[in-house]
Amino acid sequence: MSLIADICNIPVQLPYSHSASVVLGSAMLGAAASEEATRLQGAGLDSQKAAEESSFGMKENLWGNMVSNAFSFILSLSS
Repeated sequence: MSLIADICNIPVQLPYSHSASVVLGSAMLGAAASEEATRLQGAGLDSQKAAEESSFGMKENLWGNMVSNAFSFILSLSS
């Protein structure tokens, strides 16, 4: 973790308990899944190709949520 933090030049905040990180990760995954389900509402996934394309979009959305939450957390530490 220290190596990644040094390379990215950002602090890494580890929770006091392991379950806290699991709960946060689950919440972020749930938020991304909810946004994807809303986007697909009524359309469904009718092929493997459509599912793969949707999963790539969800990956980007999830990564964006993680980065956004990390920066929000870092900013809250500085205030």
